[in-house]
This record gives sequence, structure tokens and C-alpha cells, in this order.
Amino acid sequence: MMEASPIHTSTAQVGSDDLAFATVKTVARYLQRGDITAMGLCEETLDRVLALNPGVGAYSDVVGERALDDADASDKRRRLGKSLGTLDGIPIAVKDLIDTVPARCKGGLNHLSGYYPHQDASVVRQLRAAGAVIIGVAETDSGAFGTSTPAVVNPVAPNSIAGGSSGGSAAAVAAGLAYAAIGTDTAGSIRIPSYCCSTYGFKPSWGRVPLDGIRPLAPSLDHVGPMARCVADLHILQAVLDPEGFAMSPAGKRPLRIGVSEDYYADAEPQIKSALAAILTGVGDADIEIRHLSIPSPERTMKVHMVNAVKEIADYHICHFGDAWESYPGVAKSTVELGASVNAEDFEKAEDERGKLRFEVEQAFGSVDILMLPILPMHAPFRNERQVVLDDKSYPILAATVRYTALFSQTGHPVVAMPGLRLLDGRGLGIQLIGKLGSDAELLSSARILEEILAVSVDYAALAESQLEQVRNTRLSIDQETSHER
Repeated sequence: MMEASPIHTSTAQVGSDDLAFATVKTVARYLQRGDITAMGLCEETLDRVLALNPGVGAYSDVVGERALDDADASDKRRRLGKSLGTLDGIPIAVKDLIDTVPARCKGGLNHLSGYYPHQDASVVRQLRAAGAVIIGVAETDSGAFGTSTPAVVNPVAPNSIAGGSSGGSAAAVAAGLAYAAIGTDTAGSIRIPSYCCSTYGFKPSWGRVPLDGIRPLAPSLDHVGPMARCVADLHILQAVLDPEGFAMSPAGKRPLRIGVSEDYYADAEPQIKSALAAILTGVGDADIEIRHLSIPSPERTMKVHMVNAVKEIADYHICHFGDAWESYPGVAKSTVELGASVNAEDFEKAEDERGKLRFEVEQAFGSVDILMLPILPMHAPFRNERQVVLDDKSYPILAATVRYTALFSQTGHPVVAMPGLRLLDGRGLGIQLIGKLGSDAELLSSARILEEILAVSVDYAALAESQLEQVRNTRLSIDQETSHER
């Protein structure tokens, strides 16, 4: 890796540590003014990755040479007055099941450890066409099956999971190793890591962003979207990924009508319920109308999800990887086995019920603009936790973590994940905001209004710095466990 040259500053005098956690919009302004160069920014980011990624494990592969070439091209464009826009020169991470040249894109699967795609996925092409500098590909849970991403250490809470399956993407953003990232979401895989790492994420309406070049999990449920450190940055990236939908981005409505379904999260841990009550009180004080309504329960959703999702997963892996899935880690292997046992009649019934779920959720928007719900029924689980007890019933971690998120992957509704409350330790407690189908731009505009009202300030730099020693200790423990297993 090249030795970093100084980041050129003017009167702004931006410190590199401060810059690493700045917003995309702020860094774009520095680049435009000439306070910094894209090459200097890229070198500083690569140096942070070199120093911190061995502990965090956010990236599974780094493409430093290509990144530096792209940064150099960005600087040349800017000198000629031909900047491509806000993302031009901004370092970004991409989940490693998304084809990204020249990276190794293994998708968390050992038998794909030698896979190097010949061309970029559509989303990567769109980002590069906007001038984004891809630093590398981010670690995913094995095959995107799980919600823990064990290879990644949560940079703001090392004793807790980073979430998954886009755990590397969230960790890269939280640790200041990228200014934003791209993740995928089939049952909550953008929202759950965002919750665990106190970051922001956006799952667009299903079908708004092309999936070609992205290794599927369950094709009719798969979504791809941005992850960042504020709503405005989500908006900037999503406008690049879905230019048609954001061509005339509307302003958020005021006053907002927010729908809440307390029955939906009736089994949440008491502190989650009290946190959401406090958040609702805060937005209610800002003259936002709160309406109570009913939406399909997690129980109904999971009955559908454990049929159609697992069958689609099994169909893909058995068809494309022969017997390789038999050596997958526990959750992945058992999911394929379960999916292989689903018959056509049960799948058709699940799809019929899925249509009803979508209709009922869409009907809720007749009286409200957005829905607000918890992302998880508990705080981010500890790394060694295997079961969670909710309302006297025990659930495996995977089932517990997708319990409140799977519905909106099944129905395809757009969702913003964002901190809604600041915890005593400085982290944010996440909430999810759901919008009407196709209302992606409007939802993000509404989320920005709520972000301003709630004013949750997560100091990612301070959190990451304070956890450095614990990150190292956790990584050492992971390495020792892996060595012992071998």
C-alpha cells in the first residue's frame, strides 16, 4: 500500500480523524472547494483500513490500486471542472456478494474464495459512473444466511454482534473505514447491522434497484441499498442507485402522521418498549400526529417466511452448488435442508398469504404517512448468545433478530433504519420507518424530518476510539477459536 501523502487543507484545517467520520455531503464540499483531494482522501482511508481492519474485519478484500486510480481520475475531472457530482471521489464499501472488479467476492462462502468477477454488478457500475471510489468489499455472513457475521467485530460494541448479513458494511461505516456502504436485505440484513452498529440504512421498495451481479439468497425477497451515518447520505446514494425514482425528490410532509402498532412488538423486551414510547413522546411534542393501528403480526409473517424464503434459498444453492452446501456452517446448511423439504402446494399457499400481508400493510397507509417500529425486540445480542427469551418464549438468535424486519422484505415496502434514541453509553437505539410502496424518496425526506426532531447524536469517532482495545481482544479471541477448530 502506498504511503499516505498529507491531505491538503485550507482554512478548514480538517483533521484526518475528524474527516474519517464526516458525512458524504461534508466531504464532497471539501473536495469541491479544493480543501482536500480525492487521492489524499483515498490514501487516508486506505491507511485507516490497513491499521484498523485487522481488528474489525469489516473488509474481506481491499482493492487499493484500483481505488487510487479512481481517486486520481476524480481529481483530474475536478481540475477540468467536470465533477460527476456529490459522490465523485468519495470512498465507499460494497458487500462482498456484489460483483466488484477486481475484488474477490466470496459472499462469505469458502467454496467461492477464488471467485473474481469479470464485470461489476449494476449497482457498482452506477456508483462508479457517479465517481465513487470503491475501497473494497465488505464481509458478509456465510452466504448471507445469518444475522451475526461472526468474522466481523462490532467497532462500537465489541461484545455484541455486528449484525448481518451486511455486518461488514455496517462495521466499515461505524469504524470510519468508508463514508458509506452498500448492503443487501432479504429479511433484515441492512436494518439489523445498522441497529447493532448504531448506523443508518435504507431498504428500498423491492425492484427499485437492479439485482444483476448480486449473488441471490431468495430472489423475490432480495433488496440492495445504502448504509451510512445520516439520512442525507442515504438519500445521496439512493438517488444514484435509483435515479428515476429520485428525479423529482419531494419534500417531506409536515405535519407527519405516524402509525404505531403496539401489538406488533408486544413481546419486545421492556426496555425496547419504553424506548419507543420515549421516542414517540418526543415526536408527539413536535406536533406530529401519532395514530395507533394494526398490521400483520410477526407470527403470521414468520410462517410465510419459513416456507417461501427457505425454498427459494434451497432452490438456488442446490441448483448452482451441487453438494457444496452440505459443508456450509450450521444455520446455512439447515436452511437449505429445510427449504428442500418444502413442496409446491405449501409454497403456493405461502405466496397467497404473502399477497395478503402486502395488501394489509399497504392499507395501513390510508390513514398514516409512515409506520414507526422497533428493528429488534432486544438490544444487539452478545456474540456468544444463542437463544433469546421474549415474553417467556425462547427463540434462536436468527429467528429473534428477523422477527420484526422480515415482514417488510416479504411485502417489499421501503424502510429506513436509523437511531431513534441515544443510549447512556453513547450508542444509538435504532428504529425502522416504513413507507408506502414506491414512496422511497418521500420516506427518506420524512426520515430527515424525524432525524432533526429526535437529534440523536452518535459520536462514532469517540465510540470507535474508546473500543479499540476491546476490538483487538475480541479479534484475538476469534482467531484463537478458529485456530482451535482447525
